[in-house]
Formats: sequence, C-alpha cells, structure tokens
Amino acid sequence: MGFSMRLSAKILSTSLFVFFGQAQASVSTTIAEISTFYINIFCHELGHATVAKLAFNDPINIQAGIVAPISLVDNPKAKIKIGLLPVSGFAQVNNKALKTKTEKLKMLAVILAGPISGFSSSLILKKIIEKCLPITNLTTTLLNVFKQLAEASWFDLVPFKVGTIKTDGWQAIKLLFSLTNNKEITL
Repeated sequence: MGFSMRLSAKILSTSLFVFFGQAQASVSTTIAEISTFYINIFCHELGHATVAKLAFNDPINIQAGIVAPISLVDNPKAKIKIGLLPVSGFAQVNNKALKTKTEKLKMLAVILAGPISGFSSSLILKKIIEKCLPITNLTTTLLNVFKQLAEASWFDLVPFKVGTIKTDGWQAIKLLFSLTNNKEITL
C-alpha cells in the first residue's frame, strides 16, 4: 500500500513521554512499549499483504519501521524488513492498473485490511495481557499502549496525501470515486 502513516498524536505523545519525560521509566518498560509499536505496524502491514496475496496472488513484501531496514526474510515469495524507528511501515502491492469493478473491490479489501488488522491485533494482545499476566507497572503500561494503538489504528483511514505519502483513507477514497466513473485506476 505504498507508505502507510502509523503516527498519531497519541502515539507521538506517548513516545515523547516515555523517552523524555519519564526519567524513572525502566529499560524493560521502554523496550516493551517500542515493541508494541512494531507489533502493531507489522500486523497492519501483514493485513494488507495477506489480503493482497489472496486477492491478487502478490508476493508478501512488508516493512515495519523506517531508517536502515534489516531483512528478516528475503525470498521470492516473501520479503520482510524491520527498520530502526517504529513510526511507519509499508506493504508493497502490485501497482497494476485496476480496470474492472471486481479488481477495484479486491483492492479496497486490501486497503481496509491494514487498519482492521492493526485494530484487531491491538485488542487481542490487550486481552491476552489482561488475562494471562499479573498486573504490574509494566503490564499496566502495555495495556495503555495497546489501547492507544487500537484507537490510533483508525487514523490511517483519514484521507490525505503529502507528496508520495498516501494514507489508506486517501487510497480508499480515490478507489471509491473510480468505481462510480468506471475509469481505470492505478494507486
């Protein structure tokens, strides 16, 4: 899906609070919070890639995080990378021209799969932590972060484009307009 924005005011304020405003934060809490960002981004992008694989038989090609990506998987069927900063990610989907209504509806499913996957994974992981781990400062922090990530998952549906950066919402709106005028579209 090109480049998926995964940064909201809540996530940014949480990150700044953890890194600059909370001197007593333990290393394990900070690592756990950063890990939750990666998990959420990875699940979001994996949602796009999985539906693209099912709908168009595209190879899975995702990256969670930006800056100096490291390859975790690199073969013809799947490429998975992780970057140093967990603030965004992308799922590369074949950008062929979408001509038919069926192709456009399949692509709409691919677009919506990211936010739905990010939201669902945050809620599922929050429930797992609530049910399986004792309540400590670390688990309380994780529960709050997963709650904020679940809420922020829908941020990517806000339609905007800045340069080459397009949110899932922008791509969905563009695709919906193309359904009404029956024109070929490339996202």
